[in-house]
Amino acid sequence: MIATQLPSDRVVHLAQTLPAAPRVLAQLNQLLLDMGAGLGDMGVLLRRDALLASRIIRVVNSPAFRGSGVSSVEQALHRVGFSEVYRLVGIATISQLSESPLTAYGYTPRLVSENALLCALAGESLARRGGAEPRFAYSAGLLRSLGKVILDRAAPEVPGPDFRESGNLSLATWEEARFGVTSTETGARVLAHLGFPDAVVAGVAGQSVDRGHAVLHPLSCIVSLAVFIAQEHGRGLTGECVEESPSRETLACARINLRDLQEISDEVYTTFVAFRTALS
Repeated sequence: MIATQLPSDRVVHLAQTLPAAPRVLAQLNQLLLDMGAGLGDMGVLLRRDALLASRIIRVVNSPAFRGSGVSSVEQALHRVGFSEVYRLVGIATISQLSESPLTAYGYTPRLVSENALLCALAGESLARRGGAEPRFAYSAGLLRSLGKVILDRAAPEVPGPDFRESGNLSLATWEEARFGVTSTETGARVLAHLGFPDAVVAGVAGQSVDRGHAVLHPLSCIVSLAVFIAQEHGRGLTGECVEESPSRETLACARINLRDLQEISDEVYTTFVAFRTALS
C-alpha cells in the first residue's frame, strides 16, 4: 500500500530546517559561473553562515588539504585556490549535513558522508572523462541523498516501519509505502527549490537504475555509475538498487566504457582515501 504523498509545502518546510550549507553551495555555483567573481566575493558568501565558515576552516586544516594554522575563511580560500573552492565547500557541506544518523534508514553518519564524498569524486571524474560538466556531477553525487535526509526528518510524524523492519522491500518501495514519495524525487524537488542548475536536479531525479522508459539524462547516468563505484568499494547504502554490472545503455549515456570505469574507480578511491580525513 502506498501512503499519502508527503505534501510539497511540508517538504519545503523540512528543507528550510536543514543547515545553510546546501543553499550556500548553490549560490557558490552561481558565483563560479560569474567571470567577474573572485575569492573576495566567495569569502563574503561563505561568512554569512558562521557554522559553515567554522566547518570550512576545520576542513582546510585537516590532513586532506595539508593545512594547519588557518583561522579565517579568507585564509582557507587562499590556501586551496580558486579551482578547489567548490570541492572544499562541498566537503564541508556534507560533513555538516551528516552529523546525525538517518535513523529511519539505519544509516550511520560515517556511511552517509563517505558515500556522498565517494559519489561526488566519482561523478566529477566520470564527467571529466565523458565530456559533461564536472562541477555539476560533483554536486549531484554529493547531494544525491539529500532527499533521504528530508524524509528521515519527516519520519517521526509519518507512521510505519523503519527500513530495517520492512522485510525485503527495496529502498524506493519502502519510501513510497511510508512517505508516498521516493527520496530521489524529494531530493530533486529540494535542489530545484535551492536554486541548483537543472542538470544537477535531473542527475539526482534520474539516478535510479529502475527508470522504466524514462529518457536518460547524461548526469543521471553518471550518478548511477558513481553509485556503482561507491558500492564496489564498500560504501554503498543498503537497499539501493545498484546494477551488478553497468548496462551498455548507462555507459553509453555517460560516454564511458568499462575500461574507463575501472580506471576511474581505482583513481577515485585513492583520492577518496586522502580526502575522507576531512569528514571527521
